[in-house]
Amino acid sequence: QYPTWLENTNFDFRLHFLQHGGKLVRSELIAGKKIPLLGYKFIPTFSTGFIWTSPDEYSGLLKDTKENKLTFVIRPSVEF
Repeated sequence: QYPTWLENTNFDFRLHFLQHGGKLVRSELIAGKKIPLLGYKFIPTFSTGFIWTSPDEYSGLLKDTKENKLTFVIRPSVEF
């Protein structure tokens, strides 16, 4: 069995690699929680996490930086 606080919890982990060479260029780790409310037909959700991006993710005119970026993400939403 698992702890009850894990109920209605989700984890999203993604890795993005270059097509040629296989270098890691983006990593995302997002954790979310659904908060069921009795008597309502919608469910508020809250997710938070980090996204790391390499400057090698894009090339040519799309490349806009020469440094790694770390972004903190907050995603409130509602499910119907």
